Amino acid sequence: MRKLLISGMMTVTLLGVLASCQYKDLDDEDQWSRRATITLDFDWGLVDSIPSEMRVAFYSVNSGGYSQGYTFFDVLNRDTTVRIAAGTYDVTAWNRDCQHVFTSGYSARESVNATTLSYSTHGLYVMDEILDSIYNGQRVLDYPDYMVHTNSTQINVQRDVPNQRIVLKPDSMVITIDVRLKSIKGLDKVKSIRGAINNIRGKRYMAFDNLTEEDVAVAFEAHPNVADSSVTARFWVFGVTPEETREHTLVTFFWMHGGRAFLPLDVSEAFKAYRAGDKHVIIDYPDLDIDLNDYIQKGSGLIVNVDDWNNEFHGITF
Repeated sequence: MRKLLISGMMTVTLLGVLASCQYKDLDDEDQWSRRATITLDFDWGLVDSIPSEMRVAFYSVNSGGYSQGYTFFDVLNRDTTVRIAAGTYDVTAWNRDCQHVFTSGYSARESVNATTLSYSTHGLYVMDEILDSIYNGQRVLDYPDYMVHTNSTQINVQRDVPNQRIVLKPDSMVITIDVRLKSIKGLDKVKSIRGAINNIRGKRYMAFDNLTEEDVAVAFEAHPNVADSSVTARFWVFGVTPEETREHTLVTFFWMHGGRAFLPLDVSEAFKAYRAGDKHVIIDYPDLDIDLNDYIQKGSGLIVNVDDWNNEFHGITF
């Protein structure tokens, strides 16, 4: 933001605006002094879950469509009235009630993006070395929270015009992945289950319908169900490249009382039907026929093998 002046002003209003950070062009003092009022009207019909808080970024554009600075408001999930300099804006909004996600690239609307930090394991629950071998050094990131976004262009905000409104209709900007692994005995001995899957998109841009970049692996936690001998997980990812030749390996780690093991599965078939715009991927293995009791009290831990896994990985322990 070399040509922008950061006012540093944070405001709290009774209208529901939590914080407003305002940025303006140094040559635009006159326009900035002419404030106008506009109501943000949220329509939540397209989302799976309504977020508690949204960040709404107004990017000022001139007659040529070039950005001249931005103003953002952090607002609650209800209709909210804000004051802003009169002018024409492109607007991008997304939820900010996230624990796993950080955003950057505010200097231009097209560069605003969301990503996550590297996944970190501690103590007994270390899986970095194995994932590095299986995924050939691909970065392993945390999974994102459920996120939504919405975009509107050429919004004309006028001074002294009553009842100005902009309807913001957020939609999901993540894909839900459900993992179902069944017919696994010995889950009553399990202390913790974690997993990872590779060739997932690690960054998403808010101002586009489906623009992502960088292939990474994403780590997540899974949950045992002793009653039906199954392991399930639900998590979100920013995107999947719709390429039928792309390989995806799911690695599930089991830490047990007296042993530990990991299970690699080729899950590429689950993604072959994926197309841009899809919101849900199901990974379902209904009949694994594995008994984790076979890997308790056996030294440093053994790999649980499957028939179609590459032989070079047989016997890897952790």
